Amino acid sequence: MALRRTLTVAAAMLLALSLVVGCEEKPTVPAFDNPLDPEGPGGGDAFAVTAVFQLGKVYVSWRDPGVPGIAGFEVFHSVESGQGFALVAEVEAGVTSAAHEGFAPNSPNYYKVRAVDAEGATSAISNVTAAQVVTPPLVAVGDTNLATSRFTTLTVRSALGGSVQIDSTAAFAAPATATIEADIPLEMAWDLGPAVGDGEVKRVYVRVGEAGGWSMAGVDSVTVDFAPTLRLPGGAATVASRTPVFEILGAGVTDMRFAATREGLAAAAWLPAAETHDGYELPVEPGDFTIFAEFACDFGFTAIDSLETAPDPLAAPSLILAGGSQTTSDEAFPVTVSAVAVDMRLAEDPLTLAAAPWEPYAASVDFVHSACAGDLTKTVLAQFRNDWHLSEVVSAEIVWIPPQPLQVDIADPGTPLAAATVVLQGTATPGTCHPVLDLVEIDAGDGWLPAVGLEDWTFSWSVPAVTEDTVVRIRARVTAGAAVAADSLDVTVTGIPLP
Repeated sequence: MALRRTLTVAAAMLLALSLVVGCEEKPTVPAFDNPLDPEGPGGGDAFAVTAVFQLGKVYVSWRDPGVPGIAGFEVFHSVESGQGFALVAEVEAGVTSAAHEGFAPNSPNYYKVRAVDAEGATSAISNVTAAQVVTPPLVAVGDTNLATSRFTTLTVRSALGGSVQIDSTAAFAAPATATIEADIPLEMAWDLGPAVGDGEVKRVYVRVGEAGGWSMAGVDSVTVDFAPTLRLPGGAATVASRTPVFEILGAGVTDMRFAATREGLAAAAWLPAAETHDGYELPVEPGDFTIFAEFACDFGFTAIDSLETAPDPLAAPSLILAGGSQTTSDEAFPVTVSAVAVDMRLAEDPLTLAAAPWEPYAASVDFVHSACAGDLTKTVLAQFRNDWHLSEVVSAEIVWIPPQPLQVDIADPGTPLAAATVVLQGTATPGTCHPVLDLVEIDAGDGWLPAVGLEDWTFSWSVPAVTEDTVVRIRARVTAGAAVAADSLDVTVTGIPLP
């Protein structure tokens, strides 16, 4: 193996050195004891492996044999002393301990260690004396090491079946009893008992066996973790309503009460636990408010928290139209607002705004604008109020592009012959803001003359008598009230030369 080859090379180098230095005397062959050599004086067992159970884990330690070339160590585990060893941990050279959680609870466990070099060659494990440790049964209190309620669930595991005793003290003075099957987790409800305050440590002890032959006790502990927090939604610092919504963060609350002073809590009525509370009333006059809350838990003690807040001054509400777009073709678009308010109102001009009814505040509403009435640049005004303050008027603008413009189109007549009569054709489309067409007119060189029809129109055109190919511009226009739309088309007339 490579580890043994390393030592062999070192021995050869020392032997050569002694031959050079001592030419006149018979050299003394150095004696080297490779502690990893199964055939050497040490028998290959150089690790002195030990195993200790502590805090739900087996801690395996060993001695570093100090052999050149070691790159790391491998730790093996079995529930039998002479066979069935499986790799459970790998560490680098210089590390001489490892923790193992996958042991057999309430049963003997055996551990061996071997060395590994950089090429993957290993020392012989068969010569290593296995370290034995008898582990207690495993008990786990809940899912974490924190408890917000005295009522929890225990999970007990043991490699051996039998009777189980569970108690809150290591003396097992008044234990609860149950029966456990080997390697099958036992789950049961458990009362951790009362506590005097947050941070108190609760322990549960478990042992398996029979009277006069109990195993060593397994133990798990949890820390009482009851410290609820009172806050405004999202961690806000200001309020809009005299009856704000409070959030209660933290589990384990059984009852709660609120007051304006710490001393006032004693006279306040207890309320059932809830994640939110909106029944507390703030003063009519604006100011800096402090709210005190007392929370009770089933451990038998209470915790007090407080919250400082003030009415929002409504100094800088914001207004965003159609998600920040510069234009829109919709007659209603979303308006996004940001204000700590109870009510709001929106309009397109100051007079309408002043007369508009107040609506409940919402972060986004659909605003229906005046569409075709007035300027196509639409201004939205907004005002907000809360239970203490009224905001200034804020505004934003957006350009409305009607979805259907007033339009007239000329169909291409091709290349008519000079002096011919051609029927020009086309269409006119009413616009969103101008749905009624009044007149379609054509100018083919003789001024504006009315066409026949509106949405589908025709015009009898007397093509001019030209002797050479000539480009003639045809113009069309449609009127709808005061609105006018126009179109033009260049037509090539085929000339007829003179005889």
